[in-house]
Amino acid sequence: MSGACLPIVGRRLIGISSPVHAITEPLFTPLMQAVLGATVLRAEREWYLSDLAGQLGVGPSSIQRTLAKLTRSGILTRRQDGNRIYYRPDPACPILGELAGILTKTVGIVEPLRDALAVFATRIRVALIHGSIAEDREHSESEIDLIIVGDVSGLELAGALQPLQDRLGREVHFTRYTVEEFASKAAHGHNFLAAVLQRRRIFLIGDEHNLDEIVGRQASRVRGDKQIGT
Repeated sequence: MSGACLPIVGRRLIGISSPVHAITEPLFTPLMQAVLGATVLRAEREWYLSDLAGQLGVGPSSIQRTLAKLTRSGILTRRQDGNRIYYRPDPACPILGELAGILTKTVGIVEPLRDALAVFATRIRVALIHGSIAEDREHSESEIDLIIVGDVSGLELAGALQPLQDRLGREVHFTRYTVEEFASKAAHGHNFLAAVLQRRRIFLIGDEHNLDEIVGRQASRVRGDKQIGT
């Protein structure tokens, strides 16, 4: 089941306070984070100044100084075509990959997704990102793969994720399980879940302890049933 994509808008980034977001606060201003998220995480796109400002929900004049700093530092390139000025990430920048990784796991993808799912926090036991994003092998058009375990319908999840769809330009695909479904499939060695549980993942709601608790409880029950059957 597919859902949506994620925001890099300045309005949502400015003023956000969370453990992950706090990592970037000493390094970049909220506006710098928004500009980097919009440009570095969409490296294939060349941004016209007013288009970028509109994407971030700010005035063009408010981001000119930030763009100038990023251009001087070699992170962005600047191209003038008549009266129009365009910006995009500089592929020759030696830290572009590392910077994209930091942004992906903070303001670019993780935090907007976590914000979108926060309304269901009491009904979701575990929500995590898996696949290329979690394993640091994504590119600018990589789809975002989620697993959500809890008592939330697919319709509700799709509705919550849909507003994020066009902001990052990536598809978000989610697989939804109840706690019982997830635990049972994991305990019986379901191929897809077995692969996910063996690989790196990024938690949006819950953590490894919650995941182990769900899987371990059902695994013990399955072992007990086998012993009784024997």
